[in-house]
Amino acid sequence: MKRRHAHSDAKTLGNIHDTILYYGNPDNSSWNPQYTEYTEDYIATYYRYKDEDGRRWLSRSTTAPGGRGPVYDWNGLRRAWRYRKEEMQRLHDAGRIFYTENGMPRYKQYLDEMPGVPLTTLWTDVKFIDSWGEEAVNYPTQKSEALLDRIIRASSNEGDLVADFFIGSGTTAAVAEKLGRKWIASDLVD
Repeated sequence: MKRRHAHSDAKTLGNIHDTILYYGNPDNSSWNPQYTEYTEDYIATYYRYKDEDGRRWLSRSTTAPGGRGPVYDWNGLRRAWRYRKEEMQRLHDAGRIFYTENGMPRYKQYLDEMPGVPLTTLWTDVKFIDSWGEEAVNYPTQKSEALLDRIIRASSNEGDLVADFFIGSGTTAAVAEKLGRKWIASDLVD
């Protein structure tokens, strides 16, 4: 996660990120991929086509990668296709195939059917807790609900148990409760 500020007294490159470590039993742990929204620039570049109803879509190839697909004639073209002939016909009938000027079939991948950009290790979209912010409870290491929401959604499922043994401001337990997780929280106060 990207920190708010770099320190001006740094003797090397300013460290402006924190690292979240994920541990789990490979046979019995949860991992739910998370996504961020596409940028307006990305949408304008790639989802530049629109149906009459305004629905945006991206043009995808229907040919098989490396020629490793079923070979047949479609619209006068003989190719190795990404889809079996029956599936290509189903997509055509459903209006999911459009044809270029030279008759090449292309698949319509609609923007509203895509989950977004897969989350990476640098999170720049999670906002910080400011002392004047709505979430602020005057706890020095308080994390935002958006941050805990993302972590809990990624690493657990509804009904799972979330434990926080350094409860601090209580954000983890509050978010776990909102997401339908069971939770245990404790802390040691001096």
